[in-house]
This record gives sequence, structure tokens and C-alpha cells, in this order.
Amino acid sequence: MEDDRTIMSITCHPKGNGLIIRDKYDLPAVVFVKGDDGGTVGVFNKDGKVAALMSATPLGGMVGIVNKDKKLVASMGVHQSSGFVWLYDNDGKFVWGAP
Repeated sequence: MEDDRTIMSITCHPKGNGLIIRDKYDLPAVVFVKGDDGGTVGVFNKDGKVAALMSATPLGGMVGIVNKDKKLVASMGVHQSSGFVWLYDNDGKFVWGAP
């Protein structure tokens, strides 16, 4: 990343179970991690802070969106028998959900 032309790089996750795509400032942009029962994808903002997470397991999965303070603001998930959509206020407190 010293040639002033590199805009992204791919590195191994420190735990050895995934990949990190880093921006030209060496901040994470996207992280792919494999767990015992599935995997997770994390998307980061320009400051290298988590903006969204998506996880999957054999029984379902979830997507979560966080604000600049790392508080959950929205989540959507599905499992074997149903799904959900939940919304939160800026403090991360639950305000609405279906079902």
C-alpha cells in the first residue's frame, strides 16, 4: 500500500478464520468471518466503524444496521418457522417490531 495507487487490499483475519478487505488507509471496509455454525459479513463506514452485519447459520440468519455510536437501529432476521423486523431508537432501545 505504499505505491499511492492501491485503493483496497485483502488480508487474512487475525484469528485465521476469514478475510478483511481494507481501504487505502488500512481501515477495514468489509470483513468475512467463518464461524462454527455459519459465517458473518461486516461492512464498515469510512471511519472503519461497523455499519452493518449479516450472519447466517444452518437455521437462519440476520442483518443488523448500526448508527455511528455502534447502537443497533434496525435488524431483520429469519429462522426455521418465521422472521422478524425490529427497529430501535438512537440509543439502541427497541421501539417497533413485526411480528
